Amino acid sequence: MKLVNPEYGRMKEVLKNSFSVNLPRVLISVLLCMILKTSSLLFTSSPVLSAKSLADGVFSPDLLFALPLFFFSLVIVNVIDFGLIHYLTDFILKKQSALRSLFYGFTLPVVWKASVFFALIEALSFAFMTVCSFIFSKNVAAFFLNAEIAPADMLPFFVSVFFSLIYVVVSLVLKLPFIFTWNIICDDKGVKIFESFSRSFKLLMPRFFHFAGFVIYSSFKNFILYAVFFCAETFYNSGTAVLVFSFFSIVQFLLVMTKVYSSRPVYYYSLLSVNGLIGEQVNAEAKEGTDESSS
Repeated sequence: MKLVNPEYGRMKEVLKNSFSVNLPRVLISVLLCMILKTSSLLFTSSPVLSAKSLADGVFSPDLLFALPLFFFSLVIVNVIDFGLIHYLTDFILKKQSALRSLFYGFTLPVVWKASVFFALIEALSFAFMTVCSFIFSKNVAAFFLNAEIAPADMLPFFVSVFFSLIYVVVSLVLKLPFIFTWNIICDDKGVKIFESFSRSFKLLMPRFFHFAGFVIYSSFKNFILYAVFFCAETFYNSGTAVLVFSFFSIVQFLLVMTKVYSSRPVYYYSLLSVNGLIGEQVNAEAKEGTDESSS
């Protein structure tokens, strides 16, 4: 039996109804989550700083000391991600939820183990970015300079951003097949780590582009509004107007991030619902359904 894909319109309606009343609380939770994740990364080496240290093609020994801290930071970031998905899922399923749910993952060994796996994926992306930066940084800098994309004094910054974007793209591509892992764990705290990742892979990969399309579909309007307000904030000189544009750009950015994160549980449970896989033993039935679809 091949699983039927959920409809975009129906999922968007679920997304709208889930947060129509509690939107301020949801935006605060997303903002708090982003602050916690950023604070964690600030104490370690970041991809931007690493790329900058390699912008001249010289390896910095300091990275050897920063990398273990960076890896631990990635683990913490993923544990926080689970907390946010758990919090948003409670809203979508009409359950009681509180901000302390953001820290729920810290109490679950299965979440720590899964976070280590996600951190390994991101570390692999980081290593790939570092090698590319070490080998190609001079070529990229020469291209930016010759093409007049960046002035000479801003060259290290542009090179750093370029290689950091490589890290983000590679990490996203490698992690995307496993994004349902957190909801699978939310449903079954006793699930085996590799079983949860395998189940997510089987659910998502046959509908990879369908899911990506839903993320774009649900957040596109807010992304356009964010771009408009951000550009207005950048080019408008009036002090009061800048504050107004800055406020609205932050709100729209938080809305984009909220919909990007919420699209995971909405799609996951919509997929199970439209195929009649939601019941008392959701994960067991979902596993059976994905096994049939993969055969």
